[in-house]
Amino acid sequence: MRPLVVLLLVVAAAGCGGGQGPTTPTPVATPTVASVVVSGWLSPLTVGQSVQLSATAIASDGASRSVTGEAAWATSNTVVAIVSPSGLVTAQGVGPVEIRATYDNKTGALPLAVEGPVPPSAPIPGLICGVERWPVKTLSDVDAARVDLSHVQATTIKALNERAAHCNGGPDSRVYPEELELFEVTGRVTVVRFEDDRDYHIAVADPADSSYTMVTEVADIACQGAISSPHRTLLEAGRNMFISLLGGRAPSALVGATVRLRGVGFFDFNHGQTGRSRNCMEIHPVLAISTVQ
Repeated sequence: MRPLVVLLLVVAAAGCGGGQGPTTPTPVATPTVASVVVSGWLSPLTVGQSVQLSATAIASDGASRSVTGEAAWATSNTVVAIVSPSGLVTAQGVGPVEIRATYDNKTGALPLAVEGPVPPSAPIPGLICGVERWPVKTLSDVDAARVDLSHVQATTIKALNERAAHCNGGPDSRVYPEELELFEVTGRVTVVRFEDDRDYHIAVADPADSSYTMVTEVADIACQGAISSPHRTLLEAGRNMFISLLGGRAPSALVGATVRLRGVGFFDFNHGQTGRSRNCMEIHPVLAISTVQ
């Protein structure tokens, strides 16, 4: 009887799967970048105009994320348009061009066309908003097209404060090198208010040393100068970004927030403005603004 019992036990164990090893889980494939999409502009550009493009990586699982700051940007024809490492395109000459962004060995492209300069026409009327160096403040002066918008200088509020001081203002033209340059700084907002000249006055302090402050201004494209600026599109984008940040709240709601600002250098005269830098330098006008988490 004992051999029969042993045999039954062996058969029962085999029927219950006792002879099989542990099941190996099926490996889950890690999503990879399937494609890159370049977007942000479709209309023809005019010579001298700049636009900011964006790059989005589409993963094999359908997920997407912005890679604008990580992609390698290139242009098919530098005579027609150039593109900065951050995706800012500046039209140089008439003709077709393709702007490309490459990320993780995948390349996306956006075809653009550049048209010739618009023939001179009568000045476009706008609201009478400001006076002192107003054409410079609104990127509508004769030198506005010379401002280098293809190269963004990432710097600090402290570093800009330490440049040479020019607190007596100047003529309605760009007389200081900084007024032909594009800067990007990060600062903590100390004051925000809507001014009589329809600008939003945003005073910011250096996060590493709050004793260094700076005034930045967001222009209104409905004003004289701004409405006919060759960079009106960028002025409008900056204004819209700021309004979006407010989200219907009072301007003071941004006080205490840390923001990243990008705009053109400008020297104002010393008239006791809140948040004035030590050398009277400002970022005026602001062309982009976003919060920093």
